[in-house]
Amino acid sequence: MGYDTTVTPSVGDATKRSDYTRLRDSIKSVRQQEWELGGSLAAYIEDAADTWVDLPDGWQKTIDGTDTPSLGVYLEVYGRAEDGTVVTITFRLYNVTTAAAIASSEVTLVSPGATATRNESSTLTLTTGANVYKGQIKRSNINVRVSGKARVYTR
Repeated sequence: MGYDTTVTPSVGDATKRSDYTRLRDSIKSVRQQEWELGGSLAAYIEDAADTWVDLPDGWQKTIDGTDTPSLGVYLEVYGRAEDGTVVTITFRLYNVTTAAAIASSEVTLVSPGATATRNESSTLTLTTGANVYKGQIKRSNINVRVSGKARVYTR
């Protein structure tokens, strides 16, 4: 047995239009936010293998972790390898203010190929207060040039 969804609420029902209005307004206040960390799928990394480097053409962004605990925070990345050569590309979110990588922020792309591949982290916890963050990247094979870009977003 299911619920009858065709019933129209009457004047005496407990739920009123003002209840819906309050709910709508509270949902509006929890908006998705997005911070581009830069990077480029055209700018290749030339650094040594297994060395963390800042994203090419990357930016540092100030994010206030106080505003994000009730939301899911994620690191989304795109990466590619020149000529589609086999390589592992790893990204992470780095807190410049505290000089530490964000726990569980590493995202790996295995053999992404010449076409950009997308992946995202599990839910992240950001440091409370305004902190400066940047994206970092490393590659597993020194003979393969890779590129990538990233963003942090809430949902």
